[in-house]
Parts: sequence; C-alpha cells; structure tokens
Amino acid sequence: MNMNLDNFSEKLKITVDAAYNYAKENNLNFFLPVHILIILLQDDDLIYKTLKDLNVSREALIDESIKVSNKQTQTSKETQIQSNVILLLNKINNQINKYKVNNIESLIALIELTSDVSPVTKKILNKF
Repeated sequence: MNMNLDNFSEKLKITVDAAYNYAKENNLNFFLPVHILIILLQDDDLIYKTLKDLNVSREALIDESIKVSNKQTQTSKETQIQSNVILLLNKINNQINKYKVNNIESLIALIELTSDVSPVTKKILNKF
C-alpha cells in the first residue's frame, strides 16, 4: 500500500489497512469509503453498541453497505473501461490524422510533379 499513514491514529491505520485488504479480497485494486464503513460496522464495538441501543441491525447495515460497495465498484470499473476506450479512440484518431497529413503531403507532391494538373484537382487539394 502506497499511502502515508504516519499522522493517523493506530486505530485509523488498522481500519484503513483492513479496508484495503477487504478490497483486495474482493479483487479490487482500490478501496472506497464504503469499505471503511463495512470494516467499522464489522469490527468497532462502540458502533455496535450504539446501533444496538438505537435498535438498528448491524447485519442489515453491513448487507446494505456491501450492496453499495458492489454498485460503486461496478460503476468505477465501467468508468475505467470508458476512460480506456476514450484514450484508445483518441490514439486512433491521432494516427488517422497523421496518416492523412502524410498522404495528403505525398499526393500534393506527386500532383505538383505532374504538369497537367487540372484547376479542379488543385481546388480540391487546397481544401485539405
């Protein structure tokens, strides 16, 4: 993990590390805030006691948090795929533009070398 946690409490360091491990166990390369929530709901006694006093089901909250995590993870993966597609399309577009420029320059050079270029051909080429 490439995070600098030196200025955080030991409890927070353990929680963040556990959230990171939770994400890795679920085949993710990153963790989300909801992963920290899941760890806190599972491991923090004070949160457990507070939820119990409020008659809130810790298990239901964990289940809902996992659902949110799955949805956020899917959205993150889709966003990453979309970003990769956009990068790929930009790269292809750049290659096409380079190809066009190289070929147009070659065509212009060839036409300039020929003596019988019609005015229509010159007009078309000047548009490029």
